[in-house]
Amino acid sequence: MKCTLPGRNGKQSSLEGVEDIIDKFKANSKDIEAKICKFSDANRLMKNSCVLQMHRNIWRKELLFVKCVEGYNCFPWMYDNESKDCNVCVNSADVQQQHDVLWNCLTSFNCEIQKWNDVHLKDECSLGQKSTEELSKNKNSSSEELDGGLKNGKVNLLESISRITFDIHLENNFVVGKQKDKSFTCSTKNMGIPEYAWDWKCSDDEYLSVVLSEFIMMDWGFYNRFEIVRKEYETLRLMDLKILNLKELEIFEYICNVYKRHAMHQRRYYTLDFMTRLFIKYSVKELISLLDHCERRNHLKDRAVSIKRTWKKSRDDLSIRIQATLSQIEEISNEQRIKAEKHGIQKELCNLLKKQVQRWREEKLKISELEEKENTKRRLQQEKAQALKEAKESKIRQATKAKITEYQLMKIKAKEQEEQNDANRLKYLHYIHAKQSFKDMAKLKEAHSLYLSEIKQKKMLDYLEKERLANEREKRFESLRKKVRPSVMPDLNRLMSATESWIIKADRSQQNDENVSQNQLNNVNRFGTKLFTYTSAQLCADNRTRLTMALHNVGLLNSDYARIVLSNITSNHPIRKDTITSKELRESLCEPVNN
Repeated sequence: MKCTLPGRNGKQSSLEGVEDIIDKFKANSKDIEAKICKFSDANRLMKNSCVLQMHRNIWRKELLFVKCVEGYNCFPWMYDNESKDCNVCVNSADVQQQHDVLWNCLTSFNCEIQKWNDVHLKDECSLGQKSTEELSKNKNSSSEELDGGLKNGKVNLLESISRITFDIHLENNFVVGKQKDKSFTCSTKNMGIPEYAWDWKCSDDEYLSVVLSEFIMMDWGFYNRFEIVRKEYETLRLMDLKILNLKELEIFEYICNVYKRHAMHQRRYYTLDFMTRLFIKYSVKELISLLDHCERRNHLKDRAVSIKRTWKKSRDDLSIRIQATLSQIEEISNEQRIKAEKHGIQKELCNLLKKQVQRWREEKLKISELEEKENTKRRLQQEKAQALKEAKESKIRQATKAKITEYQLMKIKAKEQEEQNDANRLKYLHYIHAKQSFKDMAKLKEAHSLYLSEIKQKKMLDYLEKERLANEREKRFESLRKKVRPSVMPDLNRLMSATESWIIKADRSQQNDENVSQNQLNNVNRFGTKLFTYTSAQLCADNRTRLTMALHNVGLLNSDYARIVLSNITSNHPIRKDTITSKELRESLCEPVNN
């Protein structure tokens, strides 16, 4: 990297310091890498201990759960295929044996966690495989002891069954070596048309059969959905049986159910970790696929149960709707029968009313004729009285008209007299106004002249005030200029001569050394004296130069840190006034004005 100081002729520094720093960094990086490896190993050990602690807690919860449900047949895989579904409690000795078997699992996990903690305290980086092998052996032995204890419990149960009479339900037992789950069983009693439906009241038997056929259509739709779910469940189970045998698959499902009951967070992670420790001969990919299939089968079971519930509910709703429609049909038929009876009664009433209406119309015609005769007599009498009344009103109207005309003539004469009086008064007012106007003319001229003189005087005062303020402002500016103006003696040679940096730049641009020397001689002869700038010693003595060279040697010159440091450092010598910046000049000018 070639470093040149801006506007100065600096020397290039060596890069030996940078190489030393690189060697130190490489030596430190090896120690850091070893520390990182130790930290990762310790972190892995701590994580493994936490996982084993979680397994122990989960199996302890399962032990408490088994104590709560002791004797209840909630895990079918624990029993042989020939066992029957009965509601008899297990003996206390068998329950204690089951507790002991599960407690072996917990103790093995506890020993494993203790070993991991001992390794962590001694800061060892690796752990032998003996503890994990012992864990798997203890788990397998505990599962075998659990199976043996359950078989003994089954023998005791069969002996107690021979002494007790109860009903045996074979519907939910194992069929042909494979468990038949209750969620995928549906009885034929709840399918088809119910027997009590044929006893419902309906006037039309054909319509009843058509309505009841809706049960068959509904069962067909739900049965198809149920069969699709069941076939998918069977295919997934057959796929799992290709990898595991029946006993291992039942154990796998039991462990999944245990972690589903007791593991709140990261259930899938802990289940997969436990399976990899238990089923060592299977790969992680196979265990993941088995776990996915198990979760899917549980989902299919829930779906089948929901289909059965909706099936039953929809059948109940359909029966309610059919009964409602049949009752409505019965009500409609009763209403139609009642309407027919009412229609016959209404016909008889209409005949009676028709005869009465004819009689009433004849009587009404006679009454109307008599009323017309009376109305004609009354109308003639009213016309005569109206004619007499109109004659009287015409006489009264003519008398009032004559009075109104007399009043109007009198009013017109009074108005003309009033107008004549107003005209005379107006003439007199015009005469007085003309007389007064001659008197006011002189007063108006005098007031106007006074107003004009006041305006002229005001303008003159404003002009003088502006001139005074302008002169004062100019005086202040002149005093500020005198304060700020640099006191430098005029030197034409200094202005026209070149600096050393300019001469160096000119030397680089010239290709011929002879022309460069000739130009220097010409410049010296032209001005008579030579202008000298800072020497190399003076430049090196400057704090800014030394800091720049140090940053260059380290390799940090072209960085934000170098820019911040160089901007804050100041020079050893005061700055000349002729090299001051415009910003600093503006600040220096503003300070005395503010004062």
